[in-house]
Amino acid sequence: MVPHKRFMLFKKWCEHYRKLLGIMNWDFKYKHELLDEDNQASVNTNYVGKMATIWLNKKYSLRQSDLRNTALHEIIHVFLAESICISSSRFITQEELDSQHEKDVIHLTRVIRELERRT
Repeated sequence: MVPHKRFMLFKKWCEHYRKLLGIMNWDFKYKHELLDEDNQASVNTNYVGKMATIWLNKKYSLRQSDLRNTALHEIIHVFLAESICISSSRFITQEELDSQHEKDVIHLTRVIRELERRT
C-alpha cells in the first residue's frame, strides 16, 4: 500500500474510533510526517480547547491491522484527556501520571478490539 493510502486508512480508523468513543465535539487534525521519536504515531491534546493533533510517523510502513490498532491507541489518548487534565491538578508526579495513562490506553485498546471481534 502506498504511503498516502496508508495515511488515509489511518485517518479513517481514527474517525471510526472517535465516533465509537463519542468524542465528536473535539477538533481533530491529522498529519503524516517523519517524527523524531521512535513511535509509530503521536498525539497532542488541548483539553480546554478540545483540540487534538495526531501524527502518523512516515518512518514506518505499517500493515493495515497495525494502522487500525495504532489509530485506536491514539484516539484513546484523546478519550482519556479529561481524566489526565483532572489528575494533573492533584499531587502526583508526571512520571506516575504518564505511566498510568499509557496502561489505561493499552488496556482499553485490548478491550475494544476484543469487543469488535465478537461483533
